[in-house]
Amino acid sequence: MGKILLKEKTDLLKCIIIGAIGFGLAGILWGMRLFSETSYDLFYLPAILFLTLGGSLFAILFKNKKIMFKRLVLFGLVGGIIGFIGEIFLIRLFSFFWVCGIMGTLFYILGSSQATWEAISTLEPSLMIGGFFLSFAFIGAIIGIFYALALKIKVLSLAKYGAIGFALGSLIGPIIGNGILNLFGSLFLTYLITFFIICSFLGMFLGIGIYRNSNSK
Repeated sequence: MGKILLKEKTDLLKCIIIGAIGFGLAGILWGMRLFSETSYDLFYLPAILFLTLGGSLFAILFKNKKIMFKRLVLFGLVGGIIGFIGEIFLIRLFSFFWVCGIMGTLFYILGSSQATWEAISTLEPSLMIGGFFLSFAFIGAIIGIFYALALKIKVLSLAKYGAIGFALGSLIGPIIGNGILNLFGSLFLTYLITFFIICSFLGMFLGIGIYRNSNSK
């Protein structure tokens, strides 16, 4: 019994680590690209490609790695495109204004101001992240759906994990990133760490979802 529990913990840890590394590396590439951009549009094609390749590392978990790699790349690419395009046209402005209003009110109740929220959720000079956490949740859900289809596991369950992971990452990432900026004064390092955290959270939660749903069959 002890050996079974140890194996289960090891398998779960493997799923989490693979997801965190794969998506985290994609986040570093994404952060590098955003840092070099003069236009600070958060969602664009390179991000989809980076996340697709990062997520394909999940193929390591399966016996037929070549087939799973192709499936994960294909489904991940389609899911990324649908998620990012859908976010742009369906909920970006809607979610941004709602989040800003809610968070501004929350910080006011806590005795602070909306300026505090904007300061910790925005990267210099003007890249807003935390205010779009509902957008991240939407994209994470869509990515989760397509990975679930690729792996033939429960769709809504993995969508839930993807949404929670990407949303949490988008809230925590810029806070830690701005802390790094205050400590080291490096905006480049801030971007790398921020997007590593954002994407690694997505990968970790997808890893947990994949493990739980694969073992519930």
